Amino acid sequence: MGGRLVPLGDIVEVRFGVKSGKDCFFFPKDCSAECLQSHPLPADFEIAYGIQRQQVESGHVKLVLCGEGRGEIRAIEAQYLEPELQQSYGS
Repeated sequence: MGGRLVPLGDIVEVRFGVKSGKDCFFFPKDCSAECLQSHPLPADFEIAYGIQRQQVESGHVKLVLCGEGRGEIRAIEAQYLEPELQQSYGS
């Protein structure tokens, strides 16, 4: 397996990404799985998040942490979200 691993910079151009200036708005964090787990009953889920559990289970809608300090959970259609690759530095 070791022969198949190469530095990412050898196969693609790596550059510094977008600096949004407002990450809590432009880069919401998907918390759908945690919300589904914490509210297993459909009625409770809908009361807590204002959306039918089935829509989130299907993957058509995601629940995201957003807002200042990421203290809000909002529903957004999955088609409007894109995956994000982040580099973390140090431990």
